[in-house]
Amino acid sequence: EVVVSQLGQRIQFGAHRDLLDLLRLECMTGAMARGLYNSGITSVTELAQSSVKQICTAIRKALPYTSSEDPGKRKERRDIYLPGRPGLTELEAAELFRKEARSFLMREMGIEHVNWYEPQKSEEEAVGTAVPDSKTTTSRIEESQDSLNLSVS
Repeated sequence: EVVVSQLGQRIQFGAHRDLLDLLRLECMTGAMARGLYNSGITSVTELAQSSVKQICTAIRKALPYTSSEDPGKRKERRDIYLPGRPGLTELEAAELFRKEARSFLMREMGIEHVNWYEPQKSEEEAVGTAVPDSKTTTSRIEESQDSLNLSVS
């Protein structure tokens, strides 16, 4: 029975078993899941805990290589297409993946507030663009006294 259900999931997503966890996210495609997996982000939990810089690096590796292009322009291109969304930049896609992974985990666990580890500002700036702080997210985290601090084993 377990084998049949796993086969059903693989047929539904059209992917190998190792990618099924990442493919549970609505915004995820098979190519992006493979790129993240090959870069060491192998689960939704790891994706939720990854820095935007790590996710951007994984996305860059998943995209076709264009040697004649200026690296600065590559960051501005909106050529990442995800289900139901207009073209996104690498940074926007990375932020979306992380946000959706976090939301997914919170829904799965039935938790309203989670105290997520946030990388240092200098780490985010290394991507090329600092990620804007969300006042809403910050205030929710500060208000929550019994937040959960997740860690990957």
